[in-house]
Amino acid sequence: MATIAKWGPMTFEVGPGKIAPINSLSTSFTLKAETNNDTSGTPPTNTRGLELQPISISTQYVATAGVDPLALMEEWKELVGEKNTLYINGRKFGPKHLQLKSVSVSDAVLNVDGQFISLSLDLSFEEYEPPNTAVSAKASNSGSVTAGVASGDTGSKAGAMNAKPSTEDKAQLKTSITGRVAGAALLKGVSTLLGAAGIGGGNNG
Repeated sequence: MATIAKWGPMTFEVGPGKIAPINSLSTSFTLKAETNNDTSGTPPTNTRGLELQPISISTQYVATAGVDPLALMEEWKELVGEKNTLYINGRKFGPKHLQLKSVSVSDAVLNVDGQFISLSLDLSFEEYEPPNTAVSAKASNSGSVTAGVASGDTGSKAGAMNAKPSTEDKAQLKTSITGRVAGAALLKGVSTLLGAAGIGGGNNG
């Protein structure tokens, strides 16, 4: 049994007891470009690398070749959306992760009992690029910071109108006022004693 290609749990192989061939394979490489409109003349074009690579594979399953066409069709259907690496002749072909985007069925042939004798499948894959979590987190953080600044501005205006001293502030204020009253009484007493002793220069001048 010779394995031609493999993607995830699915294989394309040809041997005495099983034939699951690749009838055709196609792919493309497209330049990704971003065009910005410019009223001054020709719009500038900024190159951004390559578009996601697509790969299409067509195969045919025939019951007399040792396969169950309907069962294989169901297996491929269950894998739509899955991501795996495609290997051809044991070597990676295309990008690291290929996502199965669609499965198209055609040329289905049934016998008189309604059993599938053969069918053709067109499998459409596309390069999978995982989301940039770092950018998402950065955007989320910057958003929260902005929200915090906005709410802080609002809070400072409203808070200034409704601010109330805390218990600690009240205790400090009370101590400060008591100290001032005691200090004033002490100075008054000293001034009275100095006046009685005739030392109060302010009163004799």
